[in-house]
Amino acid sequence: MNESPHPTRLGGEEMAAYLDACIEEADGDVAFIAKALGDIARA
Repeated sequence: MNESPHPTRLGGEEMAAYLDACIEEADGDVAFIAKALGDIARA
């Protein structure tokens, strides 16, 4: 399973870029995308 890098103190554009990159990397893995969203929520 892929692990997303945890973003910290990111602005809105950086969060969007992080999410876009995670969606591409996830290759349909909804758990990976959910983890990325959780990372963003905690950032």
